[in-house]
Amino acid sequence: MVGDRQVKDTAAELARLFPDRRAEGKTNIRRCQLVMIRMLMILDRVCRSEGIAYWLTAGTLIGALRHRGFIPWDWDIDIGMTEEDYRALLAVKDRFPPDIFFQNRDSEPTYEDDVVVAKLRDRHSNYTNWQSRHPDVVWHNGLQLDILLYRQDAAGRLINPVRGTPYRRDELFPLRELEFEGAPLLVPKDPAFYIAVRYGDYMILPPASEREVREGHADPFNPCDHPESLAYPGTRPVGRRSWQAGAAAGLAARLGRLLLRR
Repeated sequence: MVGDRQVKDTAAELARLFPDRRAEGKTNIRRCQLVMIRMLMILDRVCRSEGIAYWLTAGTLIGALRHRGFIPWDWDIDIGMTEEDYRALLAVKDRFPPDIFFQNRDSEPTYEDDVVVAKLRDRHSNYTNWQSRHPDVVWHNGLQLDILLYRQDAAGRLINPVRGTPYRRDELFPLRELEFEGAPLLVPKDPAFYIAVRYGDYMILPPASEREVREGHADPFNPCDHPESLAYPGTRPVGRRSWQAGAAAGLAARLGRLLLRR
């Protein structure tokens, strides 16, 4: 299934094949989900054309198993990938359409996350209360698709970077397809086993009090104040002044943390 599409679309062709449909959403969260579905479909297309393996993980996989799509209160997407496949993705990251920002430490000097090594970010949007929660973090905070890196240990097992859960390769591969928002996307070969190891009975809904948005609410039509942001068509241009001051503070804070680790 990986590598079953031989056509290698350009960024312009991907933008045409997967048009932005956020305005069609009836609610704010659905508009945001439409943005992230599009990023996931584009990632799927690029990965399959290059023989790059990825799989739905965490809440996104629970959503596929339980809801055949998003968990109703979920505001991001999570995928897993091995180190070798992540390196292959880096080699073709320029194929993403221009309204998607590939965020990692190379493209964003202030970015630091050892669990989520990279993100696809929508350039037109932002998580509205992110900056107030994290005043010293100035990296781009558009709607996101998280790429979690599963590194290999000495025994050859792939380690879930969030909880440290080890998986043998034959517990993950070969990947199979599972419906997510109407599209056949890649998941571990036994997705129910894979997710139950981490979450137990994933079919039980959490109490209403725990159905919270971890990332914070988002605005799909107004971007964050960042050089990589783009104004949504028909809206005012994006500002830059506050980001420049914040970026300097963010870099200083990061250097301080690195010095403390020594």
